[in-house]
Amino acid sequence: MPAELHQSGVHLDYTPAGAVSAGAVVNLGGASTPLVGIVNNDIAANQKGSVCIAGVYKLDKKSATAMSIGDTVAYDISADEVVPDGDAGDDFDIGKVAYAAGASDASVYVLINGSAI
Repeated sequence: MPAELHQSGVHLDYTPAGAVSAGAVVNLGGASTPLVGIVNNDIAANQKGSVCIAGVYKLDKKSATAMSIGDTVAYDISADEVVPDGDAGDDFDIGKVAYAAGASDASVYVLINGSAI
């Protein structure tokens, strides 16, 4: 059977067990095989919605931590922030830093799922 397009691959269907808000970071994979998604619109529990799995997003980052372009970074779920890969709060890799962020910056721009680039 030849390949048949199902979705463009930039947005994927997502059905959360609990309600999630627009802009939330979710991991569709596992800790060792993350597939990061950013929730497009609020999604009620057990209802199908959409997440984006590509692009550059501005996200809160760990305070007093500088991040350089190309750094692989992770996401700390409990703190709801981007942290250096290997940080104690590192729950799953989120991608690569797209624009450098100084230690005094509150946020960082991350190319999500960009770890393989």
